[in-house]
Amino acid sequence: MTASHVRWIFARRLEGMSTAGVARVLNERRVLSPAAYDRMRNPHREGAVWTLRTVAAILANPRYTGREVWNRQFTDHREAVPGDRRTCLGPVRA
Repeated sequence: MTASHVRWIFARRLEGMSTAGVARVLNERRVLSPAAYDRMRNPHREGAVWTLRTVAAILANPRYTGREVWNRQFTDHREAVPGDRRTCLGPVRA
């Protein structure tokens, strides 16, 4: 699958085509699904066809939607009493 395929998928959704319709057209055009396109990265996947779930996953992927954040960190304040910052045992980055 190429970047142009991803752009095409987003364009069809913006036009109002359903995710199932997008998958159907991709299969009709014999576009390789991500699992079939890169077997080395997807040895656990058997699907050689596009499914509604595959298209939905691409449409929700933060890398494609522009919502990916690099080096995001979560701080756990380890509160002895949950919600009470005064009982904090010290922050831990995860």
